[in-house]
Amino acid sequence: MKRLAAILAFSASAWTTQARAQHAEPPTPPAPSLADAPAATIERSGLPDLSFEEAMAMARKNNRAIKVDRAQLAVAQTATDTAWSALLPTIAAQGKYTRNYAQ
Repeated sequence: MKRLAAILAFSASAWTTQARAQHAEPPTPPAPSLADAPAATIERSGLPDLSFEEAMAMARKNNRAIKVDRAQLAVAQTATDTAWSALLPTIAAQGKYTRNYAQ
């Protein structure tokens, strides 16, 4: 019985190794670097060269999630101002001036 269990375990491990080898993706060749390419074959993309800081600043400025968060912050600040205005006193002033001419 132990011998049968050992044979089954060995065949199962061999089967899974073989199945993994059949379904494995072929290795991808390494990507060529720009240093290896001749100067005549390098094409410019037409995009401006940006430093890391410039790219991060542009990403922060154009990020939709950040724009949505800023709009929600403005709504929350307006709601806070509206809530405080109900609690604060209001002052109203009115005046009138009349001048009668002596005849």
